[in-house]
Amino acid sequence: MVEAWAWIVAAIGIVVAVLFTAWVVVSVVRSFRQRPYHALQRLVGRRGYVRRRVAPGRPGVVVVDAEEWTAIADEEIEEGAAVLVVGVEGLRLRVKRSEQ
Repeated sequence: MVEAWAWIVAAIGIVVAVLFTAWVVVSVVRSFRQRPYHALQRLVGRRGYVRRRVAPGRPGVVVVDAEEWTAIADEEIEEGAAVLVVGVEGLRLRVKRSEQ
């Protein structure tokens, strides 16, 4: 009789282990399928200033929320000018001159 209980306990343990492993695998697969969200997206619409000149085809440096970021723009923007973040391209911020 003791042997029967041992097999039942072992079977329950195996079922629990298989279910847990399946849950982990499904969770990992789901996380890989999701599009990554970058914290950079939170900067769109924020204002900052130019630390190093930004020109078309030449990235510069801007400060937004007290952090330095590489920035690109369609127009030349001199040091000290106010900018508005209008988009994110990779790890670079796309900015335009701001009136404020």
